[in-house]
Amino acid sequence: MNTQQAKLYQRIQAFCLDEPDVNLPLSKRLARDNGWTREYTQRVIDEYKKFVFLAVSAGQGIFLLWLCRYINGEVSDTFCHPNT
Repeated sequence: MNTQQAKLYQRIQAFCLDEPDVNLPLSKRLARDNGWTREYTQRVIDEYKKFVFLAVSAGQGIFLLWLCRYINGEVSDTFCHPNT
């Protein structure tokens, strides 16, 4: 990871997805709507931030490929879990 990527990673990790002064912050809404514990919700948010970093640092081409496959329904359980 180069210096620029390290700085980006640190900014993403420091970013809070919960907006202040809202009745139901994103993390609480995620937990409520999905029946998740607070700990699991935080793990999901942490993994999401890693995903964002990879998507941004990999370049626009990689992200557009993923997006195209997702929109066209090609990202499926068989792609992500080939042994099931």
